[in-house]
Amino acid sequence: PIYLALLAGGGFGTRLKIRGAPAELGEVITSYGFPLGPVLSSSGNLATGSVSSATGFQGNVKAFQISAPEQAGASGGPVVDESGAVVGMVASKLNALAIAAATGDLAQNVNFAWRIGLLKTLMDQKDIPYEESPKGHARAAVDLAGLLQKATVKIECWR
Repeated sequence: PIYLALLAGGGFGTRLKIRGAPAELGEVITSYGFPLGPVLSSSGNLATGSVSSATGFQGNVKAFQISAPEQAGASGGPVVDESGAVVGMVASKLNALAIAAATGDLAQNVNFAWRIGLLKTLMDQKDIPYEESPKGHARAAVDLAGLLQKATVKIECWR
């Protein structure tokens, strides 16, 4: 199952636009999140890569594969196109050690993102407004990083 949470309240920062068209094979993407808890930067991590497959793990059509290096804890972070429009959410990374044990090969940069349609469906069901954006002009990398810093907050779940 896929679990998504929608948080409400003021002061969450800049709202990102959602791209109406899905991410395309070969497209450059950027993700932003807070992986590996206290080990890495508490101010967030930016990762860049591309859409390396139109489907996710074992052909899952609700996801797509990305080459941006992701770590545990980055899940839920935005995956944006070069203009800063959201095309997905970081979902998971391939368990490289399990694959190496099974195949003898160490997989590299095999990560997955949920398609933005899942989030749009949930927001539509809950009558939460969002702004769609067509594929726009590329922003400079530092501008994109600044936008993602303003739009992303760290959320921790404790059991």
